[in-house]
Parts: sequence; C-alpha cells; structure tokens
Amino acid sequence: MDGMLTAIFFVLLFYTRVEAYLSLVETGKTTVKVSSTFHTYAASRAVDGNVSQQISHCSHTDFRPDIKEAWLRVDLMNAYSMKSVKFWYRNDGCELGKYGVNCTMTCSHCKNNVSCGIVDGKCNDEGCAYPGYQKPYCQSCIDGKYGNSCNVTCSKFCKNKKCDRKTGVCTDGCVAGYTGSLCDQKCNDGNYGQNCSEKCGKCLEGTCNHVNGTCTGGCKAGYRTELCDTACEQNRYGNDCINKCGMCLHDKCNHVNGTCVDGCENGYQGNLCKKPCDSGSYGQNCSKSCGQCSNDTCDHVNGTCTSECKVGYRTNLCNITCSTGSYGKECKQKCSKNCMDKEKCNPINGTCKKCADGFRGEKCDQNCSDGTYGLGCKFNCSVHCLDDNSCNKVNGTCSKCHPGWHNNFCSALQLVETGLAIATSSSVYGDYVASRTIDGNTNQQISNCLHTATTGRTEAWLRVDLRKVFSIQSVKFWYRNDRGTAYWNTKRLRGYSIRSSNDTALPLSGSSCYTDPGNVTLPTIIEKDCERTARYVWIYQNNTLDGACPMLEICEVQVFGCETGIDKEQCQKPCTHCKDRSYCNPVSRSCNSEGCALPGYQAPLCQECVVGHYSDNCDKNCSVFCKNHSCEHTTGICTLGCQRGYIGSYCNQTCETDKFGQNCSETCGNCFENKTCNHVNGTCAGGCAAGFMTELCNTSCKDGQYGRDCQLNCSGNCLNMEICDKQNGACESCAEGYQGVKCDDRCETGRYGLNCTRNCGACLNDTDCHHVTGNCSSGCKNGWKDAEKCDKGCIGGRYGNNCGKTCSQFCRNHRCEQNTGICAYGCLKGYTGGDCNQLCEFGKYGQNCSETCGKCFENTCNHINGTCADGCAAGFMTNLCKTRCKDGRYGRDCQFKCSGNCLNQEVCDKQNGTCESCAEGYQGGKCDERCETGSYGLKCTKNCAACLHDTDCHHVTGMCSSGCKKGWKDVEKCDKGCVDGRYGNDCAKNCSKLCKYQTCEQTKGVCLHGCLEGYTGWECSEPQDLSDPTNNYQPILYGVMCTSLVFNIVSVILMVRHGVCQRKRGNQSTTEESAVPPIIYDAVEDNNEYQELGQLSESSHYTELQKI
Repeated sequence: MDGMLTAIFFVLLFYTRVEAYLSLVETGKTTVKVSSTFHTYAASRAVDGNVSQQISHCSHTDFRPDIKEAWLRVDLMNAYSMKSVKFWYRNDGCELGKYGVNCTMTCSHCKNNVSCGIVDGKCNDEGCAYPGYQKPYCQSCIDGKYGNSCNVTCSKFCKNKKCDRKTGVCTDGCVAGYTGSLCDQKCNDGNYGQNCSEKCGKCLEGTCNHVNGTCTGGCKAGYRTELCDTACEQNRYGNDCINKCGMCLHDKCNHVNGTCVDGCENGYQGNLCKKPCDSGSYGQNCSKSCGQCSNDTCDHVNGTCTSECKVGYRTNLCNITCSTGSYGKECKQKCSKNCMDKEKCNPINGTCKKCADGFRGEKCDQNCSDGTYGLGCKFNCSVHCLDDNSCNKVNGTCSKCHPGWHNNFCSALQLVETGLAIATSSSVYGDYVASRTIDGNTNQQISNCLHTATTGRTEAWLRVDLRKVFSIQSVKFWYRNDRGTAYWNTKRLRGYSIRSSNDTALPLSGSSCYTDPGNVTLPTIIEKDCERTARYVWIYQNNTLDGACPMLEICEVQVFGCETGIDKEQCQKPCTHCKDRSYCNPVSRSCNSEGCALPGYQAPLCQECVVGHYSDNCDKNCSVFCKNHSCEHTTGICTLGCQRGYIGSYCNQTCETDKFGQNCSETCGNCFENKTCNHVNGTCAGGCAAGFMTELCNTSCKDGQYGRDCQLNCSGNCLNMEICDKQNGACESCAEGYQGVKCDDRCETGRYGLNCTRNCGACLNDTDCHHVTGNCSSGCKNGWKDAEKCDKGCIGGRYGNNCGKTCSQFCRNHRCEQNTGICAYGCLKGYTGGDCNQLCEFGKYGQNCSETCGKCFENTCNHINGTCADGCAAGFMTNLCKTRCKDGRYGRDCQFKCSGNCLNQEVCDKQNGTCESCAEGYQGGKCDERCETGSYGLKCTKNCAACLHDTDCHHVTGMCSSGCKKGWKDVEKCDKGCVDGRYGNDCAKNCSKLCKYQTCEQTKGVCLHGCLEGYTGWECSEPQDLSDPTNNYQPILYGVMCTSLVFNIVSVILMVRHGVCQRKRGNQSTTEESAVPPIIYDAVEDNNEYQELGQLSESSHYTELQKI
C-alpha cells in the first residue's frame, strides 16, 4: 500500500510542476495590435482564448508587396515576471498542391504542381506550370499572350503588346497604322498613324504608308518630304521638287506646275519663263525691240547688242542715233562744223542737209568756189571786189573794192556828190553849218562838223538832198569825237532815227529805216542799212538829255546805193529778174510785190526755182522722191536727201531687196514666202510668214497665237501652260486631257489625263468621263466611289451606291463585293453567310465555321478562335481543349496531377483521375489515400507488425522505420516474435537458463512459466528463500504498476485538453510559415517523463517498493 501511495505522489508531483505558472493573457482585458490586417483576420483573435488553429480563429497580417515587415504586439496591461511565451500557429494548411477556401483549389498552375500560397495560390520561384502565364500568381497571361492556356500570341500590332486574356482584344489600343479591336486592320487609304487619325500628304498614288505616312510612290507634283506634306521650297516645283523655276519675277512660281506667279524676269517669256525672248526683242515680257544692232540680234535680257551697232547708232543698246556732231560707225566720226542742220549731219553718212554760209558739198566740208559765197555758195561775189581773195566766202563782203565802189560788198556807189548834193539843218549853232556834213571831210573835230542850236528847240534834224531818187542801200555818218570819252561824244545822239522821203516835208516816224533804242552807247562812226527808194535822207533827233534840248553834232554823211532799176552787184545791171524790171533791192536784189519776171522762180529774190523745180528756167520738176520735193535748182540733185524707200542723188533708185525706209537703212521683216517688203514703209503686201505679225512682220506672235499674221490661236492645251510654237502651233507635250500635235484634240472616248493614258472610271450608265479630270458628271456605278472619277472601288469596308453602305465588319479584310456587299474574301473566323453577319452554329468555329469545337466545359467554345472561355471539360487541355491531358494529368484543363499510385504505374483516368487498381500502400478511387493506420500493401489488406513504440509501419512495404518492439525481429516488418529462448531488441538476448522451460517474455525476458526451483525475480536470477513467505509480492507489484500506468494516461489526456494540440497527420502548410511548429514553448523544461512510466528498468521504482 505504501508503495502504491508513493507512485501516486510521484505522478501528482509531476503534473503540479507542469501547471505551476499562470497565464498572463486574460480574455477581454489583454489588448493586442498588429502591423497590418488581412481581410477580417483581426488582431483580437490572438487573445480571445480560442486555441483553435483554423485560420478563421486566427489573426492574419496583410501580405502586400510593399510590406517589408510584420509584427503582433500584446499589451498585458501590467508588468510581470515572465517565464515563457506560448502561441498557437495556424495548422489548417492545405495538403501539398492545394490552396484556397477549404483547400479545394489545386496548385496546378504552378510548375511541377508542388506547392503554392494557401491563401492566394502564389507560386514559388519555380514559376508557372505553363509558358505564357504571369508570375507569381500564374492566373493571368503575360503581356503579349491570351487564351485559356495563354498560348495564343496577341496581335503584334497591339500597343504595348497587351490584349484581353480571353478575347485577344487590344486593351491599350493599336500601334500606329492599325485599327480594329484586334488591331488586324490597316488604316484605310488616305489615313495613317495612331488611331489612323492622320491624313496622308500629297502622295502620287493617293495613299501613303499606313504606319508612318511616308509616300512610297513619291509625291504629287509640287510637294516634298517623306510625308509629301510640304510644298516645294521657293524657286522649285514639279515632281519631287527637282525642277527649278524659270526666270520668274521675284523667284515665285507655282510649286505644282512652275508657272510664274508675278510674270517673267527681263528677257524671258512663256508661262514658265524658261524661253528667252525671240530674236529682235528683249526685256520685261519681251515687249521691247532690239536697237540697231548690226546683226539684228541683242541680249534678250537687257537689250545690249551682241555685235556692234549699225552705222549711225550708239550706246550698248544701239538705240540712240549719234549725238549731235557725230556720225558713222560707232559715231566716231565728227560732223563737219559747217553743217547747219539741227542734227548737224546725217548720223549714218555724215551728210548735211544745209551748209553754213561759205561751204558746200554733201558734208559741207568744201569752201565755196572762188567768186561765190553764202548759203550753198549760191551767191556770186561782187564783181567790184578787188579780186577773188577779197570776197568773203561766208557773207560775200569785200575786203577791198575797185575804185569808186563802196560798202562791204562793193556793191554801192556813194550817192552824195560834193558840190551836187545839198545839206540842210533844223538850226545852226554858230558857224557849224550843215554843208560841213557833205564836204567829203571825215575829220571829227567839231570845227569840221554840223552843230545845231543848243537851246529853245524840241527837235533837231539834218536833211541831205541827193538831187534825184535813188535805190538807197545804207547810210553812214561820222559823229564828233573831240569831247572826251566816247560816251560823252555820243550821249546826246541817243534815240536818233534815220528817215527817207521824196520831198522836203519831215517824214513821219513810220518812214524810219532805223531808230536807235536810246539805251546803248553809240560808236562815233555809224552805218545802218536803209533800203529805200528815195531822194531825201534825214537824221532826226527829238530826245532830251538832262533837261538839254535835242541837238545834232555830225561831221560827215555818206549815202550808198544805185540808180533805180539797176542790180546792186554792179549798180549797172537792170533788175531783169523782177517782173517788168521795175525794181529790185540793191543789196538783196529782192523784187517788190510784183514778183518775178519768169514763172517757176521763187519770189522775192527770184534767183532760185520754186520748190520742186530746177533748170535755168525752172521748167523741170525735181524728182517726186526728193525729200520735201526739194532739189538743187540748177542740177536737180535732191539736196535734202530722198524720201523713204529711195536712194541716189536724184532719188530715182528704189531700195535693194530686203531693205526699206529712210536711206534704205532698215531690214525687211519676215514676209510671207520670203517675199520682199515694201521699199518705202517695210510692209509685207502678202502678209507675214508664220509666227510674225504687224505690218512690218518684225514682231513675233504674242504668246498664245501662231501662224500667218498670228491670226490663229494656240489650243491653250500645251503641258504646264507652255506656249505653242508660234509658227505651227505645235506643243512639246499636251496638258492632261488633250492629244495631237497642237493638243487641240480631246482624248478619245473612255480615256483621259496626261497623254490620254488613263482609262475612265465606272461612270454611271457608262457615260464618258471628263477628258481632263476623269470626273464622272453623272455619278458612279454601284460599288464605286469618288464622285469625281469613280476610279476607285469602294474601300474601307464600303459598297453600294456612292459607297454609301458599310460592309459587314465580319468580312475578311473588311472587303466586300462593292456592288452587292457580299464579302469578297469570305468571312472572318467565326462568321458565315454571304454578308458574314451570322455566327457559326453551335459547336463550330473558325474560318468558314469549318472547325469543330473541342471538349469545352459545358460544351461551348468561342465562335472565332475556338477557345473555351470557361476552360476545358475534364480530361482535356490547351485553349482549344482538343488535346487530351498528358499522362499523369486529369480533370478540367488537366489541372490535377494523377496520384501516381495506380497499379503497375498505369496512368489514371484523364477525366476523373481514378485508377483501375492501386499500387501497394494506396487505396481510394484515385489511389491518393495511403493505407489506414495499421495496414499496408496491395489493397491495404496486410496489417502492420510490432513496430517500436507502436508507430505505424510503411504503408507500401510494411516496414517499421523505427525498428521493432522488444521481442520482435525482422527489421523490415517486425512481424515475427522471438523464437523460444530469445527476447529483447531483435531477439538478441537469451532467456535466463533459470526460466522454467527456458522460455521468457519476448520483450523484457520475464520468465513466463516461472523459475526453476530455488530462483526468483523477473528473470529468475535471484536465489529464493523459501522460508520467507513475504518474498512473494509479485501480484502486488503488478497491481501497483497497472494503477500507476492508468493514472499517468489520465494526466496526459488532461494536459492535452488544457492546451497542447497535436497537428493532424500529413497536414503541413505549404507556405513559408510551415517551418514554424504549431506549438512553441520558449524556455520550458522537458517534463515528458511520463512517457517512460510503465516501462520497467533496472532502476524502476517497483523494485524499491519491494524493499519497503
């Protein structure tokens, strides 16, 4: 009994020591905080007194990628001396390869199907099970992939290569140049770039690269850059802007066709201003004619002559006649200084129209011949000049006269004869009488002079009586000069006049042949012309000076002239040239109003023929071609030159061929058939040769005209508005819409454009298109667009009248028959029917709906690509679900891995994963369950043997990995007990020889049948004192041992219920936290001594009890 109490005390003491410390966490009082919270798994669950290790009873921190640490803080609300910390970690982790609520989801999406995050299925570093999925969750496709298995590549034209996982629709839109939900459509013609929102430039082919807008076929005329969106730079035009503008004013030309906007620079013509002026013209618009160039050609820009000037012209333009005083080639020759023309001389040949007095010859370079003088040397010197050398050839004056002849021309006699003439004065001062003025003494001392009264007079006069009527030529008198300065001598003479009369009455002032103006200083010897026919000569003065009365102080008077009716040259020759020989001026020989004696002479001189006549009797007519009809009055030579068109001294020769005009100096123009022009005015009687106009045919046709006399108009259809040939109207090339040499023929029916090489489009009712533009004025046939030309079938998914209808969006290439709308290239995948507006029938998909859906879950697939939106039916995989699971996989989308435990390594059923039979150690339909505890082998029909510590044996082999219990052998299975006479581990010990029958208990070696006589103890190793009855305690010992063992078992059960939880077999967490044991004791001693209770050993307590 005492031994039993001792055992019971020992067990109670053991339990008390285990429960000696208090729990400091009190539900409802202790508070707790965490660094973060995942969903509803709040921190308070860690101190609610519930030690269940299911996640629903636990705190859980968040696991976002940005979280770098996690912590849980418990506030005990007071300071304590703590021995240890104990916490329960969640142990509801799914079995290997599963995750999620109730662990119903498999980690089949992870590589090798090993493990994944039990909450979110996050895969480890090994990545995803299938290529194309996005790590770490492997639930969505990586960029660029889509489909159930992420094995379909997104359109390469998706922007950022992203598309919807299921449909393949480009989520970020399309790259430049593409459109459509799948970005599989190129931009329509005329558009390019992002969203096809950019308009093509001026591309030659009307369309550009759909991606970057470049014009692969080049630009239309007038545009440049890769995009053809920029007009040619200034001074360039045409295709690729390679053409340089012509000589355009301000360097401005149309960038398309090169026509000059502001006209041409000097020297160029035509719309492009590339053609130099025609020969003979220059300057702005070629409107100026070249000057008198020797080769009739000048620089087309500035008009300068490329050769020398024609004779008589100068300057670099040869457009100005020689300046006054020069003539001839380059105007280097000087006109004779004796020319009296306004122009001095003819600029071409130097001839003079009129010579200065005293000179003769065509160029007035010869002196008058001896005996002649004056204008044209027409006058004869006075025969009374002493000799020929005495006659001035300019004015005919004689330096010396024959005796008896007076004045400059020796043409007059002195009519005052001393002793015959009578002199009378108005008054006399002293003895200074009038007779002194005619005494032949020219001394100018007052003593030899007349002096009239100095006072009381209002006038003074001197009258000389010639005693009969004479033809008076001039009057000469000498004034006194003995009173100092010449001014004083003649001052009182100012204002005088010379008069004549035929009687003694004082003539009126109107008869004066000369009157002094009275404001000039007079010489003391004065001679004045006084052509009168008279007897009396008067010198009259009525002028006063400083209040003095008029007076005369004259020393001598001479009067020159001839008898009346006598020629002045000799004063002996009658005036026979005057009518009735009645009178002629003694000096000029001019006749009076009666005119000339002979017809044909020119009054009043009657010395020369009237204009148009010549010969001695002026009875011959000058040539009608003499200029001004004037000729030399004796020879008939045309003195002023010829009229236009004639040459020669007598102007009786017409210009030679190809010449006309004044002096025949001008060249004929371009007369029809090269005929010569009119020699007078240069006109072409038969009209102009082709290409020329005006009467002279020396002007090229204006731009736009051609032919004879430029009477025809160019067609106006030359390419680039060039002018046609001015002779025949031909064009180098024709503008769009025209053909023929002259481009005056429209394109034939059905053709249009440049060189008529383009075919008309589909005009409504087959009408013809416009020959230039190709436009269809009546509209287009069905299926054609571009109201202008109808040359483009509907594009961009259009059809019908004026392309007003839209092709079905499901037509392949988005093209349909432009008339009916029937899809021209068939349907897009997934559609059928003529207009492709019908979906594939159930169970069909793809091109022409010709493909059959795979094994989709719920038997439906995408009508376009056959993908199964909800995955595959059990036993199939890939996005089309047409591929059976690989060996070793099964279920929907083959997401499950076979257990691998089918008999003979047979593959499991690919739909449900079942095996026909299980390999050894496994059971269940899928052979995914190990044999129940205590069984193993094929169909789990074998029982485990005596494994050490009652551990389970291996479910396949039955082997005891921990060894066998004592008394059992066969290390692999422990299914064989020790043979008689053996016991202990591996039956290595022999039973005591003192055991009866030499047999013993196989674990401890206790003799089963007792001891041989004389021995006692478990192993019969102790001699027995048969005389002491107390030695037999064996029954009592067995009872104590059993009681102790039961007590210890109950204590252990109570401890488990108090808080020690044991993890379920096989339920290990697949996350990183699984490395932490579910129950943790910090600084807790090993108190598991109860595990050894009940096991007998040499130091066992029951041996001590026997000694009590």
